[in-house]
Amino acid sequence: MGVTSSRQDDAQASEIRSLESRLSSLEDLPALRALFSRLTNSSNLIPLDVLKENFKLEVGDLQCSPDSQLDILRQNVGFGIVDTIFHTEENGVSWKFFLKGIEKCHQPSISMKLCLLFSFFYNLRKRAELPLSFSFESEDFNLLPQAGLTGHITYLELQDFIWLCWLMEYVTRPKESNSSLHLPSVDSIIKSAQMACTDNSVDKSKFPVEKLQKWMLRAIPRLPFSLFNFIQSRVCQIPVSTQDNSVSSDAEEQPNLQTSEGSIKNQLLGPSIAWAVGLSLLDTLGAKILSCSFSWNPDVTSLLYRSAIHGKGMNRFWVQMEGYNGAVLILIQGYTLNTSENNVSTDSAEEKWLLGAIVSDGFVNKNGFYGDRNCCIFSLQPVTHPFRPSGRGSNFVYSHSHVGTSASYLQQQRGPQGIAFGGSIGKERVFLDEDFMHIFIRHHAIDKTYEPGQLLPDQGYQVIKGKVTEVEAWGFGGAETREKQAQYQNRKDLFVEQKRKVDLQSFGNWADSPEKMMLDMVSDPNKVQREER
Repeated sequence: MGVTSSRQDDAQASEIRSLESRLSSLEDLPALRALFSRLTNSSNLIPLDVLKENFKLEVGDLQCSPDSQLDILRQNVGFGIVDTIFHTEENGVSWKFFLKGIEKCHQPSISMKLCLLFSFFYNLRKRAELPLSFSFESEDFNLLPQAGLTGHITYLELQDFIWLCWLMEYVTRPKESNSSLHLPSVDSIIKSAQMACTDNSVDKSKFPVEKLQKWMLRAIPRLPFSLFNFIQSRVCQIPVSTQDNSVSSDAEEQPNLQTSEGSIKNQLLGPSIAWAVGLSLLDTLGAKILSCSFSWNPDVTSLLYRSAIHGKGMNRFWVQMEGYNGAVLILIQGYTLNTSENNVSTDSAEEKWLLGAIVSDGFVNKNGFYGDRNCCIFSLQPVTHPFRPSGRGSNFVYSHSHVGTSASYLQQQRGPQGIAFGGSIGKERVFLDEDFMHIFIRHHAIDKTYEPGQLLPDQGYQVIKGKVTEVEAWGFGGAETREKQAQYQNRKDLFVEQKRKVDLQSFGNWADSPEKMMLDMVSDPNKVQREER
């Protein structure tokens, strides 16, 4: 009997050492030890109520639509995390199962992270006693993340699902004093899911969870990281901020959240667009753009060009963009023209659409396509969807302006002036003309560079001509890239100024100059010119 117990203890100690070794490679172990020692009781277990309290989601008063159940879900986040992540024993969570729960968050694949997020949402609604329209094939603790999903999620449930992820990301960010944050609009994201998941369905308000998972992995693959980031922030912050076995609430320091976007609604890159674009990118640039949904950091992003401020056209655009060699997000807002421009009202928000594109290393004035696989084009409103490089072509970006050229025959030999993405010269998938007045959008069949799909709803094979209302370009190269651009433009201005100055002494004596001799001959062609020897 004693031998069996000793072997079990040795096996458990070996398992714990293995867990500690794996988590130490992820640099989590010191924070985990500090948190566990602070929250444990005399039995060397973390009581369940203490663990749930430490994973609460505190955001102050939540103001959202009357049909939303977000506030109820938010109040049960601590319960949902414990039910999903940690295997609870009779009186609490031991060190071994605490480590296993944290390791569970470090799922290697995005699909596993997404399934864990769905299981968290399932347990959250179950704990809050809200209706459940989807379920897992197995609720076994060891099989839950891998178990298949069945059923559907409604429009409002999906809206709360995405908003909850936004809130979990929000609380991980540094708080700004007197800041005013708002819940972003997620209508364009949900409409994209609607198009992808309910093609042949009569009821467009229900999303089959199997199709929804596949769509999320393609369109918004960063969303599953929100749960992991929230848990990670709690693990790292709690040992520093707590003085007892409870978490200090920052609800008094955090602003109330509203569904409107307030004073920043006039610019194209608002929290909603930043959230949608950031969710679609898994790289560092995606994280930078995503951060704009919570706060604006001048060290990360800067407005390089806005047509309402700097004026429309390639020349005005190039003055602001030249020399910027960092990642750029360009946004183009417009509306579709029919037979006459007067047929469409520019004041109607429903008729406007928004397209975007990532240019990985800045714009170049070049008579040909350039770029790399880090470029991407987006449909952002009324439907959000990324179109990444397909790997079959390399015509990523085209931007050309006849700056500094006066000879007409040289201009005729050059390519068209404007900005384009995908396709080929003369058959671009997206082409913004040189005056930034019109944009032309072609069917994806002519484009091998980017993934197929509709940039605008109900887009057919005919070329769509749109009227441009606003163009913005945001730089995400950071303060260093902006400083290098300023140095480049200063050198350019100095060079131009030096070319304007004429040093008359460099031409020598006027009396001996060939120009004076020619003028004298013209004035008196019979005058004998004596050649000096």
